[in-house]
Amino acid sequence: MQQDSTILVVDPDRTSGDLLAFRCRQMGLSVKAVTSGEVAVDCLQEKAYSLVIVGDVNARNRQQPFVDTMATVTPYDSIPTIVLHDGGRHCMERCRDLGHLPVQRSIKLWNELEPIIRRFLDMPAPNIMRRRQRSLLKIHGKVLCIDDDPRMARSMQIKLRKYGLDVLKENNGVAGFYTAVRHTPNLIITEFALPEGLGSHVLGRLRDCDIQIPVLFLTNMNPDAYTGLVDQLSELGACGVVRKPIDWSVLLPAIRQHINLPVDIFAEIEDDNSATEPSAESLLPTKNGVHEMSPHIPVGKKTSRNRRGIQSNIESR
Repeated sequence: MQQDSTILVVDPDRTSGDLLAFRCRQMGLSVKAVTSGEVAVDCLQEKAYSLVIVGDVNARNRQQPFVDTMATVTPYDSIPTIVLHDGGRHCMERCRDLGHLPVQRSIKLWNELEPIIRRFLDMPAPNIMRRRQRSLLKIHGKVLCIDDDPRMARSMQIKLRKYGLDVLKENNGVAGFYTAVRHTPNLIITEFALPEGLGSHVLGRLRDCDIQIPVLFLTNMNPDAYTGLVDQLSELGACGVVRKPIDWSVLLPAIRQHINLPVDIFAEIEDDNSATEPSAESLLPTKNGVHEMSPHIPVGKKTSRNRRGIQSNIESR
């Protein structure tokens, strides 16, 4: 590969140009993205570029003057130039007459463009075996996370995907129930207090439908103040209750009771969890006393051990 290979991307569509620049940076290249031919000429005067990619040539012919410049002005005419176009025989013939390489835009544009860039810059082919191994990362199980705090749901998704778990996300009880029915995850981890149906409501509907997916609850409630919460959720069929902020040394073993994670992965989790540096999840603020203000199950009181009796007590409040 040429030393200090730098690509200049010229595309009036900023989103398209930024996406193309991002793809090139993933290849380890230095990229400059601009939106007009005038700015691109200024860039060429300030720095030497190994390759120029021009996009949207057919958009009102705004890029055509710059395309002509890259073929007729010294020393720009020595820089390899790729022209992205939306189709049309005239455009392709014009590019070939100027000595540029025309590439038609399509949904598979990058699959065609990447090997061309590598060829122009004399870059080695990508390590196909490594890419294939990464794409075939084994999924050990599927988890549905239901939480109306998008930051918490996202942090759990990132954490669990790291260890080979496919994570689905929903932010309310109704959507969580239908996603559980549709995708049948191995485990549901749900916030207790949810909009549009409590976590206990989701669990009750699943059991009424004879769907035996394990359900693990997350809650901010203080078990010392509400001693009946764990018992009543257990009566509904919950497999456990974990307090927030999440202690991963508690949550991960609970997950492993329902999803068969390999021993070596679980050892890695334990090593990661024993680190002294606080995790991102532990730094997330908890919801402002939502459970303390409105406990949706009449905790601390004797109720019927029948699930429907518990639900009637919930509705009566």
